[in-house]
Amino acid sequence: MEALRYPGRVSTDVARRYQITSVLGQGGFGTVYRATLTGAGGFTKDVAIKLLKDANPPADVLERFRDEARILGLVRDRAVVHVEPPVKLADRWAVVMEYVDGTSLGRVLRSHGPLPPEIALEITAEIARALHRLWHQPGPGDTALHLRHRDLKPSNVQLTPDGSVVLLDFGIAKATFDAREARTSTGIMGSEGYIAPERFYGNEGPTTDVFSLGVVLHEMLTGKRPDPAAPAPTGTELEHAALRMALRMCALDAVGRPEPRDVERQCTELLREAGHHARLRDWAESVVPAASTLPHDDLVGEVLTEAMTLSHPVVTGSITGQVPVRMALFAGGTTLLAVSAAAAVVLVGLIVLGTLWLSTRPAPEPPRPQPPIAAPAPPPPAPVPVPVPVPVPVPDPEPAPTPAPAPVTPRPTAAPEPVQTPASARIPISFASLPPDASVEVDGRPVGATPIVGLELTEGTHKVRMVSGDAVLERTFRVDRRASTRYLWRVQTDAWEGSR
Repeated sequence: MEALRYPGRVSTDVARRYQITSVLGQGGFGTVYRATLTGAGGFTKDVAIKLLKDANPPADVLERFRDEARILGLVRDRAVVHVEPPVKLADRWAVVMEYVDGTSLGRVLRSHGPLPPEIALEITAEIARALHRLWHQPGPGDTALHLRHRDLKPSNVQLTPDGSVVLLDFGIAKATFDAREARTSTGIMGSEGYIAPERFYGNEGPTTDVFSLGVVLHEMLTGKRPDPAAPAPTGTELEHAALRMALRMCALDAVGRPEPRDVERQCTELLREAGHHARLRDWAESVVPAASTLPHDDLVGEVLTEAMTLSHPVVTGSITGQVPVRMALFAGGTTLLAVSAAAAVVLVGLIVLGTLWLSTRPAPEPPRPQPPIAAPAPPPPAPVPVPVPVPVPVPDPEPAPTPAPAPVTPRPTAAPEPVQTPASARIPISFASLPPDASVEVDGRPVGATPIVGLELTEGTHKVRMVSGDAVLERTFRVDRRASTRYLWRVQTDAWEGSR
């Protein structure tokens, strides 16, 4: 029998069943469910299932979906959920992952407001430790994985009632390994207000996630993202020291930010100097509730069965008779083989009987000679059509005189209509500001708040107006194939920078 080898796992057990119990989260491409897994021998456990919305998703969505599973399959860390290779459930792609109890940091902030500074520093230290591990984690070939989360924000940090901190949603994460499918992107992916500025210039490094973590730390301390125009908050010395560190982590220049390992050490040092001991677990027991759920949908209560465990379109095969293949997939295959064998036996029998019958038939009589048939006389040749001459038009010897045109009263010359730029000559332009959330108007038309990625503008001269608090920037810029396509406004220094 042919054994199919799938990257990450060879399935030899019967198909596993998942009973959907609740909805944990929803996103643009799918839904995360809580389910009870039932395996061989009555084994059961709670899992989380990320199920894509579409049965046939776009290629780029499916590539990132599979890449997320591959990336998480390469990482072993207490702050990262464990996953299995993608499977088909209910005719849709799904990833089965470790179920993490608790709730997101974003929900805790919305329900309780700013956190005590010592709790915020403990959470920051644990995330920084994980970021350092993800960057230096050995990948295939023992080369560093250089994994960047790229979407670090409070809603993607899970807190458990026992004080554990877990990073969620690696859907746009990026790492260095050959099996990665998604290679390019037409825009900057991430969450508004948390994107490191160097990403707008195509640069990423170990401190890219540190910028996002600095924004998260500032939110944990104040309930708001950094704003240079905001007055200095009042608080304890520990809170002021933590805020100063958050602003260093949000430095515009990536070189000026601390590395993840340095962030972890600085958080620990601040807690030691303030005389605070670890108390995240005690705080979480009283503040962090069990996992909250969303309203049920049509799948809640249903039992889904794995259809396949293929995690990559490339499948390698080898001939062997010792490795059984998933029973659920080949339950009908055995019957098909039996029917095919029976049909082959019947076909062979018919061929043998036909051969015997032909051998026992009397030899056919030789054909009698037939009288020759006279060939018919050739038909007379068809008459050749005589071409009819086509008359050639002869011009008149003298054309009729043309009357002189009537005099026309001159009209005032109107201004020429402006030449419209073809609709195809549109170029994507991106605007960013530090800090983010600056309102943007282009040619007097509001287009949103920074960061704005891929705004299509026609070639020519345009005016931009950006407002951040009391600061206002007005610039005229040129849009064409050779000009800058990305602009960054540094509010504090009123600097306006463009690049391609």
